[in-house]
Amino acid sequence: MKKLYKKILTGAFILLFAFIFKIDNVSAASCRIGVSAPSSVVVGQSFKVTVTVAGSASIGSWEYTLSYDSSKVRLNSGTLHVVDYGNGSKSSSSYSYSFTALQSGSATFKPVNASVLDYASTNECLSSTGSASVSMKSQSEIEASYSRNNNLSSLSVEGADLSPSFNKNITEYQATLPVDTTKAKIIATAQDSKASITGAGEVDVVDGINKIEIIVTAEHGEKKKYVINLTVQELDPVKVKVDGKTYTVVRKKGQVENIP
Repeated sequence: MKKLYKKILTGAFILLFAFIFKIDNVSAASCRIGVSAPSSVVVGQSFKVTVTVAGSASIGSWEYTLSYDSSKVRLNSGTLHVVDYGNGSKSSSSYSYSFTALQSGSATFKPVNASVLDYASTNECLSSTGSASVSMKSQSEIEASYSRNNNLSSLSVEGADLSPSFNKNITEYQATLPVDTTKAKIIATAQDSKASITGAGEVDVVDGINKIEIIVTAEHGEKKKYVINLTVQELDPVKVKVDGKTYTVVRKKGQVENIP
């Protein structure tokens, strides 16, 4: 009977211990230190880095040192070694830094020697520490990567056929629109989405030949000009004699319909 009673007490103790341990684990806070920064900057440019200490519950105290390569970036402002405390109502705290990029390459920012204590239990709760990397390039390196594609992928005049047929390497075309056309719609599409186009869209035209220029500017800056010699047809001219002299009268629809 005594052995049975002893076994019951032992089992109850084990269950109680497991229950207390489980509750403690469920209520334990989880904390993290994260870093945010721009993905890329120009050499000579200043940029911001932010370190955030956060917990699933109130954080009590925390400490870290922000690590970086001083040969690649210069610290302008911000405290590298942070020691701070909470008041029981704070579950996160952020710290800002200003850096200047000194040379091309990559710079990594990471908190080291870090510790975060839970406010309620004063236990260590830091579960992960993040980092951020910034790519740095000079302006000339960036511009060297720009596209030089200044070709059109299509060119047309609404209601008219181009001659010759469009080819990105052919830069001059002919087209004809009917009598009394006053506006023409030029449709142009760049081969590279980063290129810009001027001269397309709705343009004013007059009777006879209209020289329309479409300029394509590549991301890098190089320009390419396409020309459409657009003829708006005219009514056949009328020749008349006055005092023995022959005159040619150019007609427009609705004007000078009957020549006496």
